[in-house]
Amino acid sequence: MKTSSILLLTILLVACENSSKDELPKVEETLFRSDFPEGEPFLDYKDSIERSDELEDVLSLEFTSNEGVIISSSAKVDPSGDVQMIKLHKEFENTIDEELFYYRNGLKLITLKSNITFSEDNNYYSETITFYGDTGNVIYSGVRNEIDPDSLETRRFSKIKSTILDDSVPLQLLKQEGPFQTNFLSTAFAEEQEKLFIVVGALDRSFTSTLAVDKKNRLIENILQNQEKYVGAQLKIEFMHTTQTDGFSFQTLLNAELIEK
Repeated sequence: MKTSSILLLTILLVACENSSKDELPKVEETLFRSDFPEGEPFLDYKDSIERSDELEDVLSLEFTSNEGVIISSSAKVDPSGDVQMIKLHKEFENTIDEELFYYRNGLKLITLKSNITFSEDNNYYSETITFYGDTGNVIYSGVRNEIDPDSLETRRFSKIKSTILDDSVPLQLLKQEGPFQTNFLSTAFAEEQEKLFIVVGALDRSFTSTLAVDKKNRLIENILQNQEKYVGAQLKIEFMHTTQTDGFSFQTLLNAELIEK
């Protein structure tokens, strides 16, 4: 799927703000997954998206910041082209951060921020969840923490002050916009893999991404033959993720078009 197709995606909506205890299943309070029983329908909706086999994954390019942070985004899209979920993934030296956004009816319904911190003694796992009303107001925010993922799944969320997540960064990644524009910057050759890569990204190199060049259209051939002329040229990139039998993974360039400014 073309990454740029995210521009055509519409976001699904929900109106769950007025859920009441009377509408909840008759379950013991100890089985609630948070100290906010009215949040059970939100968590059920989140689970249904994660379990669905009908959703298609849309992936952004993976970028590396000039400080060494690896960042990427993905979306889950239903057969009608509506976005059900977006994920922002960031890898630091000793931590992994993710922000997940669940949509219904054009609005954010749920956001979840997760953090894994790695250490020699114990890893640390944390999740902060927020439920939203149909005007964007926060209904509930809760947090849970543990030292292993299995225990985290069984721990209830406890109420904290309102926490709001912004989905602008993962959307920019998916659209190849803002600091994640795919301007041509340079080329690189990996001797061990015997592969030629092009490097694209922000003009100030705050974020860059590399793609293996296996097939060359006319534009790519022109770029490779006259790199100085094309430095800074904004490209529309189509790509795929490739993993070789030896485990080496990389992004492969499928097509590139010049974006006229």
